[in-house]
Amino acid sequence: MHQRNKCSDIVGGPLETCQEPTAPVVPEILRRYAGNTGKASRSVDSGRGTSQESFGTGSPFNGTVVCASRSRSIKGVAMKGLVGRTFAVGITVFAMMLAGTACAKNEPQTEDGQRVVRFASVGGLTDAGLYIAEAKGYFKDAGLKVERNRMGSGSEITTAVAAGNLDVAGMAVTAGMFNSVTQGLGVQIVGDKQSVSSKASATRLLARESFVGKDVETSLRNLKGKKVAVTDSKNATLVMFDTLMKKYGMSSDDVTIETMPYAEMSAALIKGSVDAGVIIEPFLTAALKSGKVKEVSDLAATVPEGGASIVPLIYSQDFVEDREVAQKFMTAYMKGVRLYNDAFFKGKNKDEIAKIISEASEQPLATVLATKPFGLNPDQTVTREFLEDQQTWFASKKLIKKKVNIDDLVDDSFAKQAVKELGAY
Repeated sequence: MHQRNKCSDIVGGPLETCQEPTAPVVPEILRRYAGNTGKASRSVDSGRGTSQESFGTGSPFNGTVVCASRSRSIKGVAMKGLVGRTFAVGITVFAMMLAGTACAKNEPQTEDGQRVVRFASVGGLTDAGLYIAEAKGYFKDAGLKVERNRMGSGSEITTAVAAGNLDVAGMAVTAGMFNSVTQGLGVQIVGDKQSVSSKASATRLLARESFVGKDVETSLRNLKGKKVAVTDSKNATLVMFDTLMKKYGMSSDDVTIETMPYAEMSAALIKGSVDAGVIIEPFLTAALKSGKVKEVSDLAATVPEGGASIVPLIYSQDFVEDREVAQKFMTAYMKGVRLYNDAFFKGKNKDEIAKIISEASEQPLATVLATKPFGLNPDQTVTREFLEDQQTWFASKKLIKKKVNIDDLVDDSFAKQAVKELGAY
């Protein structure tokens, strides 16, 4: 398996992952996140008040982990000989949890008494539910002000949650997520930030035109022995590809898996340096427009009927326990998600909603309108079966050492209460 250690911006933002070095990454993650004195931010005007969007630029690692209100020095974290991304991230989480014991519980508020909710993702189009809820004033009406933090990878998000610096995040289904939870990361999956279903999928398998046959099975058989690109060998996209192959008596072992950032994948498909790839929007549409690439599958056949969240919405344990505020966030977010579904699947106020997403994500309006819509479950349903299938696959590949009790990991009470308040979609 070939891996490229180059990270790049994920414009579409769905999978919260970026390829990172497998050499010692604990000091690097702490260097980028801890201290964070070089952090840049900007105010985002949503028309109903402003939110703060931050971009962690990092500062040289100085052994200090910044908590919400005060900091504590951690010694001996920069351990030598750490190899393997999953293990390294686990050590980082453990170190951050130790630092968290020195942090007083902090509930920041604005001058006018609004409760600040700290949210993080890699940014991009799949934050649409949040953008819309913000622009429509749903968070402000609930007494909340969302601080948006854009991070470079899922491991940075995990680190920030462990340090007590985040309340809500989009966290991709990966081996690292399961390992972090078993090692004590206090999070609960509460909803959906991107899903795949028969009605909506912005994550698809594409192949060079010469390999695409009369049906899915023919195309997959044509790919045996060829190069197939995924963004990470330890996340849901490879599991979904393997699941699709197994439906036709093959597996991912029958191809050569290449890992690379999505931005590189589109160019690699067009140039022919890889033969197929599991790719996301907006890179998916760009590849198709070249005329050299065709779709093999929308991958809906790889998830349970009704769809599944490949990037769940997570709450930190502290936020879960602050139930009134956590519920207000979910209800406001669900309102935004439902307007997204109205716009992109029913055509209701589509231009208005697309403009909100375009401005907040800093993507051209034409891109927002042209790309295939991603799934955002309007009732924020989390499919436990899919999560169980994912971790079983990771365990079979020895990417996780211990399985998580999915019922303990998922808390759908906030979504269910929001549905009670808003009615079923």
